[in-house]
Amino acid sequence: MKKILITIIAAALAMSLPVTTSAKPTEKEVDVTLTSSALSIQTGQSIILSAVTKKHGSTYEVFWFGAHDRGTQLSETNDSYISTAVFNADKPGIYTIRYSIIMEAGKSDRKFTGTAICTVNVSEPITVTGAEVRNLTFRPLTRPDGSIYAYSAMGDIYTVWSNNTSSLYGRTFFIFSSNETVKDVDVTLYIEDKHYRFTVTVSRQQ
Repeated sequence: MKKILITIIAAALAMSLPVTTSAKPTEKEVDVTLTSSALSIQTGQSIILSAVTKKHGSTYEVFWFGAHDRGTQLSETNDSYISTAVFNADKPGIYTIRYSIIMEAGKSDRKFTGTAICTVNVSEPITVTGAEVRNLTFRPLTRPDGSIYAYSAMGDIYTVWSNNTSSLYGRTFFIFSSNETVKDVDVTLYIEDKHYRFTVTVSRQQ
């Protein structure tokens, strides 16, 4: 009976003793400044992102989500970590890029974390898809006897774009024979060191 009592007392004492557990590292949020060379680009283009975080530890880990990491350097000028990444626009859409850094202060259990995000809008490039001739005016060309042998025509050339808009490009001049009511006109556009040629059908019947 005495043995059983001793065992019960020992067990009770063991349950009342504090249990020692390893403390979790404390974390502190820090500010990150995230900048991008552009926020709206077209497919086929790239942007450079830069994240600046004040140094709070001698060791660090950097994570980029949605962009390709290009490395991190310590700037001794402002005592900050500067991380860069590149984003390549392959398809149109809205993309969210996230940056994260974790720093540890020496041998202590304290960690410093910083995050930042930015949104990039990617669209298809606007291209030239055609041309139009509008606002035509005609002037009859006559012989000495007064008969009409042709018509001179002038009109405005408009560039047609892939986003369903158009813009005034310039003026054009051509000749209709007296019996022509419809004519195919070659229009050449020079835009950003490229030239485009389109055949536009115009009519003398308005």
